[in-house]
Amino acid sequence: MKRPTVGDVTRIVDCLVPVQWSEEWDNVGLQVGNPDSTVGKIGVGLETTPAALEEVNDRSIDMLITHHPLIFKPVRRVIFGEGVGEAIHQLVARRIALYAAHTNLDVSDLGPSHVLGLNLGLEDLRPISPRADLVKLTVFVPAETVEVMGEALGEAGAGNLGRYSHCTFASEGEGTFWPSVDADPYAGRPGELSRVTEFRLETIAPADLVPDLLDVLHEVHPYEEPAFDVHSLENTRDVGMGRIGNLPRATKLRGIIARLSDLSGCRDMRYIGDPDADVVGVAVACGAGSGLWRRARGMGADLLITGDVGYHDAEEMTSSGLSVIDLGHAASEAPFLGAFADAVREAVVSRGGFDCEVVEMRAKSDPWIRMDSQQ
Repeated sequence: MKRPTVGDVTRIVDCLVPVQWSEEWDNVGLQVGNPDSTVGKIGVGLETTPAALEEVNDRSIDMLITHHPLIFKPVRRVIFGEGVGEAIHQLVARRIALYAAHTNLDVSDLGPSHVLGLNLGLEDLRPISPRADLVKLTVFVPAETVEVMGEALGEAGAGNLGRYSHCTFASEGEGTFWPSVDADPYAGRPGELSRVTEFRLETIAPADLVPDLLDVLHEVHPYEEPAFDVHSLENTRDVGMGRIGNLPRATKLRGIIARLSDLSGCRDMRYIGDPDADVVGVAVACGAGSGLWRRARGMGADLLITGDVGYHDAEEMTSSGLSVIDLGHAASEAPFLGAFADAVREAVVSRGGFDCEVVEMRAKSDPWIRMDSQQ
């Protein structure tokens, strides 16, 4: 087996969690590195911290995949020895590639909320805030254009099904048309009825991508007037922010707190609610996900597990009767890293056939110093 390049790993991770799933304000994908460089070891972590960079050096890691982007806000200067500038300097100097999978990972079934929900034993997991509704896009193309059209629509974000991208279906048929005398047809002659072999190419996409996909369609299609259809679908999306599900049986809040302590290693989490209250419906919104609490409550959640809860939000949550566990941002996301590292390893090594090691980073990512660690 040969080693992958940075570009190979980037394409594989893009298929796992397509960049099109990210929020407009986010910055995901390859942030530092040479796509042609070979990769012998990949590290999967939360942050590009000084401790993570030291671990990268100690463990001979060639490519770092993090959940939080290093380059997020506009970088106006790169100063060695200072924050982001120093991190970029070290990555470039050591020829380490950096890839970020952030909100596109959050909305997927490989993300922190879904994985934590599974670890808690939640059933019927579904997004709290699903992504845009799905549509089916159908376009009729000549045989020689099927492949290039499918590839172009896939690159624009169509055809994502779970862990698969560029999904299409093509069926052969006969197309008829009668070009007017002033037309310039790709096939056939003006003023005559034409019959040509065409393919019906179908794919699905989020509804909000339709304008961009139609631009691509018109750019690639050889006809003056392409024939296409766009239809709304009733398919249930499994992509979206947060997760909500039910425990198989009612569980005391204190029991869930204990379970989360074991999963996350957090011993000083904050919570709202009666420790002896029974919980069945559980919403999980890892990281800074507390903004989903009203929607979760409306969907029947007894408990929200999240991080970064503000004081005034906590007051409103208390008044609503919703129980809340605030693990903190990093502690709520940490439990998913092992599962994501496993998914990357499976995609790159097992399915991709590359000779590459994938490891979970050990470096601490939480900037807060917790009291239990000082005792």
